[in-house]
Amino acid sequence: MPANVDLELYTVGQAIDNFGFGRFQMYLSLMVGFANIADAMEMMILSILAPALHCQWHITQSQQAFLTTVVFLGMMISSPLWGKLADSFGRRPTLIWTSFFLCYFGLLTSIAPSFHWVLFLRFLVGIFIGGVPQACTLYAEYLPSSARGKAIMVLSFFWALGACLLAFLAWLVMPTFGWRYLVALSTIPLLLFLTLSRYLPESPMYLAVTGKKREVQEILDNIAKMNEKRRVHGNLVLDEETTAGQRGQFLDLFRKGQARLSVMVFFLWFVAAFSYYGVVLLSTELLNSSHDTCAASGASTIDGIPGEAQCSVHICSGLKNEDYVELIKTSLAEFPGTILALILIDRIGRRRTLAVNGILFALCSLVVIECTLSKNLLVVALFGARGFAAGFFQSVYVYTPEVFPTKLRAVALGFGSGFARIGAMITPFIAQVLLKTSLYSAMLLYAGLGLLAALVAWFLPVESSGQDLTQAVIQPKAENPDKARDKHDQLVDQMETNELEQARDNNNS
Repeated sequence: MPANVDLELYTVGQAIDNFGFGRFQMYLSLMVGFANIADAMEMMILSILAPALHCQWHITQSQQAFLTTVVFLGMMISSPLWGKLADSFGRRPTLIWTSFFLCYFGLLTSIAPSFHWVLFLRFLVGIFIGGVPQACTLYAEYLPSSARGKAIMVLSFFWALGACLLAFLAWLVMPTFGWRYLVALSTIPLLLFLTLSRYLPESPMYLAVTGKKREVQEILDNIAKMNEKRRVHGNLVLDEETTAGQRGQFLDLFRKGQARLSVMVFFLWFVAAFSYYGVVLLSTELLNSSHDTCAASGASTIDGIPGEAQCSVHICSGLKNEDYVELIKTSLAEFPGTILALILIDRIGRRRTLAVNGILFALCSLVVIECTLSKNLLVVALFGARGFAAGFFQSVYVYTPEVFPTKLRAVALGFGSGFARIGAMITPFIAQVLLKTSLYSAMLLYAGLGLLAALVAWFLPVESSGQDLTQAVIQPKAENPDKARDKHDQLVDQMETNELEQARDNNNS
């Protein structure tokens, strides 16, 4: 084991930066990854469950949209609550309990006797899905600043894996066994996460703001051991200790001089979910056809364009094997979209990465407007739109925990997730209802919001690349990364000097 590093003063963030990204973070990535897989599968199942119930119980288009909306309604209501609880009582217990009840109500959905029971149980599923994003909060607080953006993006591959796994599972299960088996089997990743959760550590930054110095030191020593790095000995400087009542205060996000950043970030969350889940639902609607992708259906009641084509037929044909294959193809778009964001996130910064993905999503949405395109070209357009929407969404996940301080980080992520669910609640009525009336209006709305989000991202007041989370503040004027990291750089230099001196001593001996 390498010799210890002695420092007079150091913070949790500086110690984690010194330990780097190693075996400890890899194990944590795996544990948190199962939560992401489960989250993706529970969300993606909505695009398959609604058409299945349409054919089995003859529910209307509005009922299909409402089935999706109640899940997002539950998430919108609960996400800020879980964020406040995670800031007040810990990331770990919040994540574990929400995952347990998410699994429980997910299993109950598979035996629901009627559509109204499905609605009620999916609403409860939405309530507890609202706590899963706290996995990102916990994970981000264990990452060194140099690797945080890429690491969270790599974690996004677990979400992409969950989306593809659900599409593949639907292809295997739906034609023979039906939706009940699909809903039940989709809870398996949650069971795996709950099995591993006994090894899930609490966030050291949360423990620091609660004044639990001994627990923080134990965690830091464990990270050093697993990453085979020098332990840091000296005076561990904790964040100013705050009580549970002082942490996670929503109004603190909108203090004078800070409201602008919060409003802009929450708008990006709204557009991210509106766009991403819109493409997911669009993919099902546009591919759900018995003979061709588009069927002529008369004049539009909104645009007044004679003979406007309407995508997907009205009769219940259900998704066929080839349609599930196409869904798998569009789900695979999660990977290149995330890879693009992974390449850009540190090279051009968080703000520009968000802007690029927003613009490219808008361009792909405009291609979908031509409903007379061949099915292959339509799949390519949906592939691109979903990939760029996924990259935009994951970039928002990276950016948010970096610009809010520890005592507000979880509640900011929770409220961001809540605003995202507002977008997700609205998007079914665009992708499943307005689409049937006017394809042009629906796709122009998606493209327009994508461009507006790109513009907002470009003018965000803070670029958070490389920021130490213990230095995170939400006052835009204080966000000079060079000044914010001066003290951190000095201590890192001291650590490197100590390592060089230790190496020379070893050579001399």
